[in-house]
Amino acid sequence: MGRDVGDDWWALIVWNVQATSPEGVPGPVWCAAWVFGQCVEEPLRPVEYLQVRRMRLPAESAEWPAPVDRPGARWRGYYLGVLRDGEEPQLPAGAGRAWGHEQGGAYG
Repeated sequence: MGRDVGDDWWALIVWNVQATSPEGVPGPVWCAAWVFGQCVEEPLRPVEYLQVRRMRLPAESAEWPAPVDRPGARWRGYYLGVLRDGEEPQLPAGAGRAWGHEQGGAYG
């Protein structure tokens, strides 16, 4: 969670999308983005509030941090930045093509 200069809360969320890579291999593609805190619900498995990392976010959203799991760990997904109200996340071209609705995917 992060609080911006206007005192609004934001959440860094992580999810996966089933996609076909540019080489034609199907599989999950991990994504992360910041979303407005009011758009986030409590997880199915509650987390101790003190375990949720909180930070003060820079004024410029382009400087907000990408995901970091643990010290020494590397993020192996795509960081999509900030998703504003109503914005659909877009996979970068190098991630491949997300499965369409006819296949039960999350994106069209």
